Parts: sequence; C-alpha cells; structure tokens
Amino acid sequence: MRLRNRFVSDRIMEGRVAYPDALSSELRKELYDAGERPGHYRGFLHLLAHERRWFQARDEYPRIRIPTLLIYGERDWAPLPLRERSRALIPGAAMTTVSDGGHFLSLDRPRELTDLIVRFVTSAHDQRGA
Repeated sequence: MRLRNRFVSDRIMEGRVAYPDALSSELRKELYDAGERPGHYRGFLHLLAHERRWFQARDEYPRIRIPTLLIYGERDWAPLPLRERSRALIPGAAMTTVSDGGHFLSLDRPRELTDLIVRFVTSAHDQRGA
C-alpha cells in the first residue's frame, strides 16, 4: 500500500466486477484516493493480519435466527462449494445467484440486487405478520 500504483489498484478493483466499465473513472479515483486517508494503511495491515480468522466467523452462522438471503454474482470469486457451505450453515437461509454479476453486485447489477433485497424483505415481513 505504501508503494501504491493507480494502474495496479484499478486492475484489482476490476477483478471484483463482471465488467470493468461498471467502475466509473470517478469511482476508481475515489477508491484509490481513499488509501491516502489517515489511518488507512494501518487499518489495511490490521485487516490482512487477521485474514486467517475470517473463516472463524462461520462458527457463528448456525446461531443466525433471522431470515437470511445470500446473494452472489455469477462471476463472484467465492466458489460454489463455499457458497453452498455458508448457506447450509445458516438455518433456513435462501441463496440466489445474479447472472452477469461479480463480487460487487451493487456496481454490476444494482437494479437486480435491489429488487432481490426488496422482494426478500417484503416476503419475510409478510410471513412474520401472517
């Protein structure tokens, strides 16, 4: 991060979307500039230092007691077996995949993502009220 390079930063972010044009030049610049904020470098190193513990969060999945919808992009970097494992650990969880979407669905497929969330929340609310 201290030897930041805009070209490299842009390529990394492009790997999170299905189509590079989902990242406007303004957003690319903003994401790059965020690295200059005070504390960012230390926060980023702290995040990386605890990467090995990220998977321990799955130990908490069986305790989830609220309606849960897992939404993945077709081109998300999480492999299907890992997605299925997460779904199986969360009681009653539903899962769906958005075609032509990457990891950042809010950039690739914002309308589809919004529609899925609204339908899920509405359905969960209707079921609780019934």
